[in-house]
Amino acid sequence: MQTLGQGGTRLTQLPLDGSAAYDIPVRGGLSITPNPLRANAIAPDGRILVCVASLSSWFWPVPVLDPTARTLSIVFYGFGYESVETWGPDGNVLAAATTLHAPLWWCQPIKAGGKP
Repeated sequence: MQTLGQGGTRLTQLPLDGSAAYDIPVRGGLSITPNPLRANAIAPDGRILVCVASLSSWFWPVPVLDPTARTLSIVFYGFGYESVETWGPDGNVLAAATTLHAPLWWCQPIKAGGKP
């Protein structure tokens, strides 16, 4: 279950046997974004495709979260603004990313006489 609260976005596992729910930790300088999980985010073996953000990059990597081992593995570093991930029929991750091209502007006030 994905929830968004004051402490950020978190994933909670609700065991089917009725035992207590517990949060699935995300470590390594990453945090789960508030983007909702996709309909097919959970693989048959329980691994989860989540959307995470890093403080060290503008772009969001594509990670696989293993709730049993409580590990997060980055499988693709996106070089685009937004990536779309899904599970392939063979259990591999399929990902596509759109590129981001933006000019960098340097603005400064214009002095009297029209010159910067």
